[in-house]
Amino acid sequence: MNNYMFSPRQTEGEKRAFLDKISQVAEQGGIPHLVDILERAPMRARAISTAKAYLSECNRRWLWSDGKRMLVGGTGEQRFLLFLAERSLEVGSSALAKAVAAFQLSNSTLSPFAAQLSSDIIKSRKKSEIFHRIQPKKVSEDVVLKIIELVTDERKSERDTLLVAISWYALLRAEEAANLQWQDIGGHRGTLKVTVRQAKNDQLALGRSTFVECKEGSLLDCLLKRWEAKETRNPIKSKYLTDAPAAQGIVEEIAEESGNELTTREEAGATPERELNHINYN
Repeated sequence: MNNYMFSPRQTEGEKRAFLDKISQVAEQGGIPHLVDILERAPMRARAISTAKAYLSECNRRWLWSDGKRMLVGGTGEQRFLLFLAERSLEVGSSALAKAVAAFQLSNSTLSPFAAQLSSDIIKSRKKSEIFHRIQPKKVSEDVVLKIIELVTDERKSERDTLLVAISWYALLRAEEAANLQWQDIGGHRGTLKVTVRQAKNDQLALGRSTFVECKEGSLLDCLLKRWEAKETRNPIKSKYLTDAPAAQGIVEEIAEESGNELTTREEAGATPERELNHINYN
């Protein structure tokens, strides 16, 4: 974690001035090492992935500011707002929000007007994203059941169908299902436990577990046992549940072959649909 502490360059503005005063007091008292704890505290209080992201944003801002020599006379807050405005031309609202959080971590709270301007820039970018967003394709449970019904003895068919089923029932993303290992799957009394080692937005890297109803003789139970039996006979058995390294297009491909269309909205009274990115494999 030592790599993610604040250096004098990384602590700026009022926060830097405040810490400098504490340093003077600590030096007089013969306890300068305690200042180091204060320097490290802002990053140690955050997850490693968050600390890395904030430092990356700060470095990007410093490099930008160093390249704009005409801004030397401006305040740190003024330079940041200009940086944020230019950054809004290149990145989305979430990256802009991260830049604001990183600035406040190394400086202090933005002034009311600067905070309002920052918020307006983020909101305007988000509004643009919503306007231009392409709605994800969705697949209904009826399509999933139709895909399962059409499974054949061919190995690729069984693999793809299992990926579709376990992704649907366990609400897994593409890469999550593609990276499942046999030891991540466990059943007990009609319940299947699916462990995802690295989940999206899992800042502490703790993973997550999903519990799915999987009674003996159910569709999912039969698909798993069928695939396990086939893989047991495979001379080169992988530790992974499937051998699909990529993850785009399987659902679309099978849906097309089964004569079903993927919808982009939920029709009134229809079975709730789930976004395709949960069950989207190659």
